[in-house]
Amino acid sequence: MQFFIVNLLWRLRRRVWTTELLLANMGINLTYASFLVFLAFSSPLLQTQVQSQGTELQGIFTLLQLDKWLSYSLVIAAMFPGYEVIRDGLRWRKLASQ
Repeated sequence: MQFFIVNLLWRLRRRVWTTELLLANMGINLTYASFLVFLAFSSPLLQTQVQSQGTELQGIFTLLQLDKWLSYSLVIAAMFPGYEVIRDGLRWRKLASQ
């Protein structure tokens, strides 16, 4: 998360984009999105340490439900840097054609 915030602050500070900076930003965002998708599909994300409790957390949710919710959340979070990769790719094509 800290890396994402540092990357965001760097992009806010940078007003003029060159083709090299756009490609670097695309690489960073693609790596970040790929990592989130990899985490989403590496299951189980949650593991129980205590066998006596069972697989429920105070009778509200099961670990399987929480694991599925966490996977969906990671995929949704990966969509944001994925969108930025597409956006920067279109900007890079426009800048490279000039």
